[in-house]
Amino acid sequence: MPNALSIGRNIQSVRKEAGMTQRVVAEAAGISISQLSSYENGKQMPGLVTLGKLAVAMNSSLDRLYFGSPSEAFLNETEDFGETVVNCFIKLKELGVVKDVRSGTNGEGSASLPRCSYELSRLFSELRGYEWHKDYYPDGDAYVAQIRRSVANEINARRERRHMHT
Repeated sequence: MPNALSIGRNIQSVRKEAGMTQRVVAEAAGISISQLSSYENGKQMPGLVTLGKLAVAMNSSLDRLYFGSPSEAFLNETEDFGETVVNCFIKLKELGVVKDVRSGTNGEGSASLPRCSYELSRLFSELRGYEWHKDYYPDGDAYVAQIRRSVANEINARRERRHMHT
C-alpha cells in the first residue's frame, strides 16, 4: 500500500511530466505551495479530497497519483477498454485476489468471466510462462508489454463485435 513518500513522489513526477511548477499546481488545487511541497517530500499525506484537487489541477487521475506508474494506475489512466480490463486483472492477480480465470463456475481465487475469459486465460498463461522462463527473454518488459497489448486488442475486438450485433 502506498505511503506518504511514494504518493509524494508520484505527485511530483506527474507535476514535472506535465511541465507545471509547484506554484501553478498549488494555485489550481487551492492549497499553499508549502503544503504541496510537504506532500511531494512525503512529510504529509494528502487527504482524498486534496488528492482529487491535485489530480484535476494536473489533468491526471487519482489512481495515477496514488499508485504511480500508468500500469499501476489501472482505473482511469486510459480510455482503452481492453487495456483497463488487462490492467485491473493483472493487479488483482498480483494481489492474489484472482489466481485463475475460467469460463465456468467460480472456485476460490478464480474469476468467471464469460465475455473475456479466453483472453484473460491466455494473458495469465502467457505471464505464467514468462515468469517460469524469464531468463530466456532479452527484453522481458517489452515482451510483457506486447502480451498485454495483444490481449487488450483481443478484448476490444470482442467488445466491438458485440456492439455491432446489438
